[in-house]
Amino acid sequence: MQALPCAWGVQYVPISNLGDSLCKDWPAGAAWAEGYLSGLNLAAAAEHGKDALIAVSSEDLTRWLAAYCRANPDKYVSGGATTLFAELARRNKN
Repeated sequence: MQALPCAWGVQYVPISNLGDSLCKDWPAGAAWAEGYLSGLNLAAAAEHGKDALIAVSSEDLTRWLAAYCRANPDKYVSGGATTLFAELARRNKN
């Protein structure tokens, strides 16, 4: 279970991540991570009217997640994606 990021006042909520993979298997989870980030963004946008991914490219997301996975091979890709989304949401809060 992963926690939904606390962005725009969203509470942490345990969720299941079907298809998630360990960072040591990167880039196996790259496509999954893009879909996961898109889903987080859609849910947050519906709730708060903000698009956290508006100012980043797919390449930027992949580069950030690749660095996260190199530094954290025993963690899940969803952990990196959730951390990234929370940071992007924080930057785009206003």
